[in-house]
Amino acid sequence: MICPDCGTPQPDGAGFCTVCGINLTTRQLDRRALILFYTTPLFLLLAGIAFSYDLGSGDPIESGTGLGIFISLVYIVSAGVYWMTSKAFHRSTSAIGPWVAGMFGVFEFLAALALSYPLFECAAVEHLRNLPMNTEEEFQLGLVFAVFLSALFTGLIALSMKETAFTEKRIPTIFARFGTIGTLGATLALFIGITFLFPTFHRNYLMARLYADLGRGEHARSLLAQSLKERPDFAPALYMQGVMNLSNFLHHQSMDETIDMLQRAVKADPGNTRYLLALSMAQEQAGHLTEAVKTASEAISINPHEALLWSRKGDLLLTSDHPDEAIESYRTSLKIKPDDPRTLNNLAFTMVELNRDLPAALDLAKESVAKQPGFVYNTDTLAWALYKNGRTAEAFESIKELKNPTFPSTEIEFHYLAIANELGLVENATEAFSKLLANPRVHDNPTLEKEIMITLASVTTVISAEAPVNIPSSTTSISNDVSSITDSLATGTSP
Repeated sequence: MICPDCGTPQPDGAGFCTVCGINLTTRQLDRRALILFYTTPLFLLLAGIAFSYDLGSGDPIESGTGLGIFISLVYIVSAGVYWMTSKAFHRSTSAIGPWVAGMFGVFEFLAALALSYPLFECAAVEHLRNLPMNTEEEFQLGLVFAVFLSALFTGLIALSMKETAFTEKRIPTIFARFGTIGTLGATLALFIGITFLFPTFHRNYLMARLYADLGRGEHARSLLAQSLKERPDFAPALYMQGVMNLSNFLHHQSMDETIDMLQRAVKADPGNTRYLLALSMAQEQAGHLTEAVKTASEAISINPHEALLWSRKGDLLLTSDHPDEAIESYRTSLKIKPDDPRTLNNLAFTMVELNRDLPAALDLAKESVAKQPGFVYNTDTLAWALYKNGRTAEAFESIKELKNPTFPSTEIEFHYLAIANELGLVENATEAFSKLLANPRVHDNPTLEKEIMITLASVTTVISAEAPVNIPSSTTSISNDVSSITDSLATGTSP
């Protein structure tokens, strides 16, 4: 007989084609199986969108589509692996086999993801401190795929053995018959079993992590509160709640309460640099820059080989108006991690602002953009470095794309105006800079405010001989400051 799908000759009485695997006895079933197989990704996509709606996502269509596409890829890859391995080992497959394999892959991945949380907690006690900063997600993702891939291949082997046994009309082994569902059940059983081995306060913390990753901040807060009620000095829960406050997940505590939580976490686990890093961030947000620098220095004393800690200290020193020390911290960070685009950008920007070794600053800015293309702040630094190096036309070509439709920050808007004004592209420079200076966000950045005032004074001085200048009424409150700067520029003194 001839297979109607691939046209290859088959033995008389064969149930399945040995080449394409099509069912030679029930063609109608094959058509239904194909429809089921090809329409399932659409339903998985819709399931992802529905799940995002249920979570209360800000943009459920976009986030749900991404989730649905990822789940669909897991489904397709699992089915593809099953089909290819079956062909490679000349095993028979039924029409419904690839769909079963794909759905098994989806459910097994979700079970492996759940299991990774208690496994992470078991491993974190001994190994988390030895991990570089910001690698916790990579570590947990490694756990997910270690569980998923081993379980996937075990389940697919059992499914292939089961399909072959049915095709050859023999009784499948126990492993072949129950291996697929048993593998999935074992993963879920491990998740439940390991989770309940933890004490209640730790179990609540573990579930809080899961809810937080799902975007359910309020549920996570409730579980953290239960955990801390039973164990007030449980450092991971204190740290997590403090970080969630900093990340705007929760708005129930003031910054002082957040600092207190993180200080308690540090006291409970004094050698944990992650806790110290979070504490320095909270202290900075509260305006306690001296304490923040001290905390960052303490973290560095514990782990001087962590690039992120040096970069963080550089940020704090720059904010507290110690640019020379900030440059040294950035340089130390780059010695440890030379290809970090964020640190390259921060060092380049600091050097440009200080007019320090401008050609080298431009090279750093170019390297930062090359390693992180399309990031607006790196692009802005490059444009500003080009401008300070006298390459104004190139600077304008670099920065003009950032206005889409407005500028991401007042600092970038100032750079744009300064560069465009140098090229004569600003029709009324005084009005433009005055309007920017009146922006309330500018007053939150004293360094930027001073730069704008100096530039406005310079522009005013240049055109004052040609025509009287009308400062908009919205900026009358700063006119005295502008006048004083203009006078100081005229006399050559420092404002």
